[in-house]
Amino acid sequence: MTLKILQLHKRASYKYDYIQDKNAYSQETSCYAIADGATQSFNPELWADLITKRFIVNPAFEPDALIEVFKSCAEEFSNLKYEFSPNPAIASLERQKLKVGATSTFIGVKIKSDNTLSIISCGDSNTFILRSDGIISFPSTSLDELDEKKLFLNTVKLSENEIKKDFFVQQIIPLQQEDTIILATDALSRLILRNPNICKTLLQINDFESLHTFCLEQWEQKQLEEDDITAIIIQNIHSEDVQEIFPPVNFSFPKEKEFEFIPSQTHYSNNDLTNNEMQQLFQEITRLRQELFEIRKESKLQKTLLIICIGLITMLNLFFLYNNSPKNDEESIINLKSQVQKYNEKVQEKDAEINNLERKIKNYEKNSTDKIQQDTKADTAKSKVEKESVSSKNKAKN
Repeated sequence: MTLKILQLHKRASYKYDYIQDKNAYSQETSCYAIADGATQSFNPELWADLITKRFIVNPAFEPDALIEVFKSCAEEFSNLKYEFSPNPAIASLERQKLKVGATSTFIGVKIKSDNTLSIISCGDSNTFILRSDGIISFPSTSLDELDEKKLFLNTVKLSENEIKKDFFVQQIIPLQQEDTIILATDALSRLILRNPNICKTLLQINDFESLHTFCLEQWEQKQLEEDDITAIIIQNIHSEDVQEIFPPVNFSFPKEKEFEFIPSQTHYSNNDLTNNEMQQLFQEITRLRQELFEIRKESKLQKTLLIICIGLITMLNLFFLYNNSPKNDEESIINLKSQVQKYNEKVQEKDAEINNLERKIKNYEKNSTDKIQQDTKADTAKSKVEKESVSSKNKAKN
């Protein structure tokens, strides 16, 4: 069959080496798989690569059987030897990520001899079958369905038997002679669900320059999310041609001030902070600030909605009392004032809670930043002392 694989990393990763989407295929067994590693987990690209390659060798379409396959992958992942940065601040971040484990989506398919397509999926990657009369989408048929996918494959949860069969969805779809099959990771799946006609453009991409231009245009138009892009396109099951469209070796996106935190896999020869390490620390601090900003923004929104709701309730009560009570009824007026006072007290109470939460968020942000800076300064000072000690010893020998 004619097989085309499209891949491009997000601009924040700069180089294709850092792409966290992975794919694997076997034309002998007609098995294909893609996985999208979660950015904030530990070495997600290694985990995604491991499960896709294992699947095409040992495909399983029953959840319980596939869980066993992936549990062995999780064990292999945990037994890998990782080198952490000698810098305490960065090493601490890396070890914390390792404790949480690696996380990824997964979707695997097999074209069977009876001309059916078996699919098993976990997460928000998607399969599309293109026909002359429309598109079949699985497991998600809309953006809302795709966004509801919150269950993913995590190495630690697999090891602790917390991945259950309901994490997976499966389907068998009869194929027609002219069907085209597309497996896509989440960003591209969202674009296709939003605009199915984009599939025609994808089928016409036959070189990296076209793929690069396509992604840039869609990114700039805010139609495509800034994420790793992966698609496996299967056409004409009677052909064995394979076309892999990846970035060339010397390709990279220009660096920006802020970029995605990528755990260090390189063993540094000294304890000084390198530029790359400083960038990693800066990005992690930025990420924390963004998360805290979202929490703060959400709390302000809740505060606004609460005030609006209480205001509406107060107006309705005023309207009801005005139209159903005698205007000169002093008791009704007193009750009305009492209710308004209660609502005002509730608003003040909620406002105080929100302000208290904001103060806690600011303190947490400050403490997190100060801790990393203190660790960095301490390590730099230690390195300086060690260098001065070595220098003194050398002078003494001389």
